[in-house]
Amino acid sequence: MRSLLMTLLALSFTAGTFTACGNKNKNSVAATPVAAPPPSGANACLAGQVYTSSYGCLDRAHCRDGEGWVPTIGQCVAGTPITWNQAHGGTATLRWGHALMTIHRDTFEQLMREYGGFCDQYTWNWGAANCENYSDEGYIIIQASNSSATEVQITIGAGASAPYSQFDYWSAFTGTNASFPMQFRGTVYAVNAGTGMEIRAQMPTRSWTQFSGQGLSIYIPTGRITDNVLNAEISYLNQPLATAPVERY
Repeated sequence: MRSLLMTLLALSFTAGTFTACGNKNKNSVAATPVAAPPPSGANACLAGQVYTSSYGCLDRAHCRDGEGWVPTIGQCVAGTPITWNQAHGGTATLRWGHALMTIHRDTFEQLMREYGGFCDQYTWNWGAANCENYSDEGYIIIQASNSSATEVQITIGAGASAPYSQFDYWSAFTGTNASFPMQFRGTVYAVNAGTGMEIRAQMPTRSWTQFSGQGLSIYIPTGRITDNVLNAEISYLNQPLATAPVERY
């Protein structure tokens, strides 16, 4: 009887040991880190764009305030305008702008087709649907939250040398205010031993184009974000697009 009791106690102790070890091993396994999901919904939009639940982040193009252009259906749809504070969590304290100079129209039109999506999207393109009607003029605006920002927002407008009100109906009728803004999020990199900088812009993948990656770049041989004038050389897919002596305002 004593021998049987001792055997049972030994088995009980062994089972408890295995259970404890099993619990210990289970609890000691480190959890696999989970990468933060990319921005989604309205959080993925840039200031100046319009968000809709059906089509995501839309550029204004030639639409009215509060509407965005959907190339796949060829029309403007109502949505929620995205402010700088929503997109960047603050205010834009630094701004530069200027008309585009020495424009390479073929490159400019390629940018409009592949990013803006408001022209050359059909088998036959004429009138307002032809990118050639907007590539002879353009402008650029660069905005930053502060002087140490490593990220900026870029607006490139096509069809006018400066942004105009879409509600100036006479100008809209005559076509002199046809400004179509395209928005980009750019990362700032120091170049030339810190005396200059290059801004590389991310190209979001849209439903009407599979293009993505580092497509747009702004090279400033000499200058920092604190300067009043930045002599910018703008390229798209390593092809010259335009130059612009952007001025702080």
